[in-house]
Amino acid sequence: MTRDIIAEINKVFSPVQAKLILMIIDLLIELKETLEKNNNEQNRHYSVVEAANYLGITKQTLYKYNSQNLLSYHKANGKKIYYLKDDLDSFICSKQKRITSTEESDSCNATRRLLAELL
Repeated sequence: MTRDIIAEINKVFSPVQAKLILMIIDLLIELKETLEKNNNEQNRHYSVVEAANYLGITKQTLYKYNSQNLLSYHKANGKKIYYLKDDLDSFICSKQKRITSTEESDSCNATRRLLAELL
């Protein structure tokens, strides 16, 4: 923030108001920087090694997922494979939903078997 702006704020507002306004401006600047950083992180490209590490799997498993079309990936100029963070996060969410659904299904099946044995 320039000195001219600070001086103008101090002229127009009381000392307490000026201090509050300057604090709010500082917070807004910090928020803007944080949002820009997060936006850059969301659009970040991950290499094969980085994506495998992010997902907690091996490169071989990552290539397997690629060949099975389970995970979105991109190729720069038709050569080097890269992944977008959003795609990796979506893949993680889809895997968690499948695991939860399987656990619920297993639980229901176990309950049915128990009831069948009792009856």
